[in-house]
Amino acid sequence: ATVVGIDRETDVAVLKADLPKDQGRVPALPFGNSDALRPGHLVFAIGSPRGFENSVSMGVVSATARQLKPESPMIYLQTDAPINPGSSGGPLVNTEGEIVGLNTLIYSSDGGNDGLGFAAPSNIVKAVYEQIRAHGRVRRGVIGVHAQTITPELRQELSIDRRHRVILGDVRAGSPADRAGLRPGDVIAALNGKPMENGRQFDVNVYSALGSTARITVVRGDSTFSRRVRVVERPDQRSRFADLADPAEHLVERLDALLLALDDDLAALLPTSRSVNGVLVADSNRPPPPWGDQLRPGDVVSIIAGEPVTTPDAVRDVLSDHPSDDRVVAHVFRDGHFRLLVLRLQ
Repeated sequence: ATVVGIDRETDVAVLKADLPKDQGRVPALPFGNSDALRPGHLVFAIGSPRGFENSVSMGVVSATARQLKPESPMIYLQTDAPINPGSSGGPLVNTEGEIVGLNTLIYSSDGGNDGLGFAAPSNIVKAVYEQIRAHGRVRRGVIGVHAQTITPELRQELSIDRRHRVILGDVRAGSPADRAGLRPGDVIAALNGKPMENGRQFDVNVYSALGSTARITVVRGDSTFSRRVRVVERPDQRSRFADLADPAEHLVERLDALLLALDDDLAALLPTSRSVNGVLVADSNRPPPPWGDQLRPGDVVSIIAGEPVTTPDAVRDVLSDHPSDDRVVAHVFRDGHFRLLVLRLQ
């Protein structure tokens, strides 16, 4: 199979299987509606736990929009259907034979099943799959807010009703939310009539509403009211920089990345006031390895293998002395600070 695209935010990849032309259409399970699941619904986890292929286990849905931490970037279905190492990537199936989740991770004290399994909801997986297949990447909608899960501490200090679970920590000036009259501190009661269980669920539902007008039910003080907010596309850093690169000139094959010499115009696009020298990562086709991090669009590589670099040619020259499958340390500027990454060479 070949990788069509990767969405790191949801930890989902789309693969295209290279099948014999005479094999015909391959049977596949349909996607189900994960929003229709409720705690107690029966589900089956299919996978290869501990290498035992095509194993099936049974359980119930424990929670439908579990956020592992208040600021975690993903929500999951929680199930007590036994999931073990090797089950990841297998489907979570309902009694109709529909995929309602993608088995992802477990919480365990000893590495085995403790009844705390988590699966990416099928509605998210399906949306990611369809967008990657159509566009090669995921386009997400935003309204210009930072939605937070209401923690017990916030609930107590702000005297927030227990029915409500999402609050706006920020509303960006000039954004659709700002123009609609939303303010920091507004409590979100519902999005398009659907109660929100946490901040990430709100974000995910806004993502999928790109191009539409969302109806947001707001609680402000003693008042409850609705606002209609236009959902616009979130700026995509990957495409923003990738469009500036020419593979014939900027591809550094040893890193499987497109690199640009960082000039004043490019530096102005970076979300930082610090002065940084190096090469800008316009795109990278390599997913993060299991042993660490990897280059991402928007990274600035200032030093690699102990040598300062400012052009793609300089990077090629430094790496030319290193054998295949060698590893080098890179000094990378990301999100306002430097970090050290170990990169494997092709």
